[in-house]
Amino acid sequence: MPDIDFRKLRLGEILIENNVITEKHLDIALEATKTTGKKLGEVLINLGFITEKQLLQTLSYQMNIPLIELQDYPIKLDKVKLISEDWAKKFEVLILGEEDGHLVMAMTNPLDYNTRDTVRLFTDKEIKVVICTHASLSKAIQDSYRELNVEHALGSMDQASGLIDTEMGDADTIAESSAPIITLLNNILRKAVTSNASDVHFETYEKIARVRMRIDGDLKEEFSLKTSTYTNLVARIKVAANLNTVEKRLPQDGRINMVINRQNIDFRISVLPTYAGEKVVIRILNQTQALLSLEELGFTADTERLYRNLITSPNGIILVTGPTGSGKTTTLYATLSALNSIDKNITTVENPVEYKLFGINQIQTNEALGLDFNVILRSILRQDPDIIMIGEIRDEETAAIAIRAASTGHLVLSTLHTNDSVSTIGRLIDMGIPPYLITDSLRGVIAQRLVKKICPQCKTSVPATPDQAAWLGIKEGTPLYHGTGCSHCENTGYKGRIAIYEMLPIDGAMQRAIEKKANSAELYQLAESKGLVRLADSCKELVLKGITTIQEHGKITYTVRTSSEGSLS
Repeated sequence: MPDIDFRKLRLGEILIENNVITEKHLDIALEATKTTGKKLGEVLINLGFITEKQLLQTLSYQMNIPLIELQDYPIKLDKVKLISEDWAKKFEVLILGEEDGHLVMAMTNPLDYNTRDTVRLFTDKEIKVVICTHASLSKAIQDSYRELNVEHALGSMDQASGLIDTEMGDADTIAESSAPIITLLNNILRKAVTSNASDVHFETYEKIARVRMRIDGDLKEEFSLKTSTYTNLVARIKVAANLNTVEKRLPQDGRINMVINRQNIDFRISVLPTYAGEKVVIRILNQTQALLSLEELGFTADTERLYRNLITSPNGIILVTGPTGSGKTTTLYATLSALNSIDKNITTVENPVEYKLFGINQIQTNEALGLDFNVILRSILRQDPDIIMIGEIRDEETAAIAIRAASTGHLVLSTLHTNDSVSTIGRLIDMGIPPYLITDSLRGVIAQRLVKKICPQCKTSVPATPDQAAWLGIKEGTPLYHGTGCSHCENTGYKGRIAIYEMLPIDGAMQRAIEKKANSAELYQLAESKGLVRLADSCKELVLKGITTIQEHGKITYTVRTSSEGSLS
């Protein structure tokens, strides 16, 4: 490579020299920089003259600087902290480590010699530059300094741990000496919110404790910590949630409200004693997060049409079923939003109230005061309701009241824990509801699950193997999609989740079969003859569209499966 003084070269000249842009492109872009105030490279990309990859590849080749994938690079936190987080964000640089006495520094603009010289003078080290994309650098800066903050909080807590008598559980003493603990807890909750976690698990064992987060349905360990540190952290959580810090033998429930990233977040706290100590699970409810509409739930056109027909019934009960964490509450809230109008009196009984809806009377249970589902339901029926939403049918008494309300002119929405739509019938019968009452009141059942979506940034396809083709009932070689893993999805290959549905309307034929006490296999056979799309088939459609993977389909068919004879397994 010729001996070039890169300090004298400008970005436009380098790009023209390498035939990436023309002089006309450069003139247009330079004029745009005057009016927008943006940097030349950003303007060229925005105008569509080049891509960020083209820009970085050209600079990498011309200047003999490595172009790296940051998610694959081992970042050393002891080197990251040589410069402040604010400075790293402002000048878009990150010190990754040290090689042969040189600090390795990631940049998006290697022509920024002022920043390079400043870091060299500040650290008294020579700088070796590597190039990376804006997106990967921003994420690496955020993740690296967040880990540093957690490390700092953990270190500070270890030094201060002797100041806190956790056995006494004195709230004032804890509050006075808990600055490191507060920092740690805030960092954990902030990371949970920014990672779109649904729950945070704090767990202790005999020699070590750990913190895990549930992201896209899967638990992922974030870090481990000493049991002494863990005890102090749990004490801080209990103080913040107004729980009894002395009581360690009984379960406790509470809540913490915080504003994180300008979002109002409600954290629901559950403390449970285990043999090694107290386990804490924090459920994250984002009150400022926009609720989904029916159109955004992911229904197929036919399923949405069927469901809209069901919820326009003047009376009867509609059940949304599935295991915990399958999105049932989201479906109910979308339904309530669709039904909410000035001429309807809508009342809910929930535990907890997860989102506040204007125009709807929402009641939260409080069993400590004797205000449980059954007590509230009896009172609701004296409030002239049109539509009642019951957060969950938990027992025979709640089921009986809900069925009675549905049989006397009210539309009732609720949830039930069953594996599929058809087994809901048997579950109601097991709860003591006679078949004639089920046929009189039940309008429909919608079973659902959440499956992970493939990350759009690292999505790729491979031809289906013979086994995969046989499993899905498709031609061998049909493209199937998966994510290879990248910084956008934290190398999981997945980003976000989507619901799949199984819709069972209760029509005349189904009512007659229920009254005859048909078993699940017979009910399924009847439902499929009328066009029932099973959960597995709904998931298969997403697999073939490239929205989810065959692995996610395997989880659904394992959970909800029928044999060739049609009996439930």
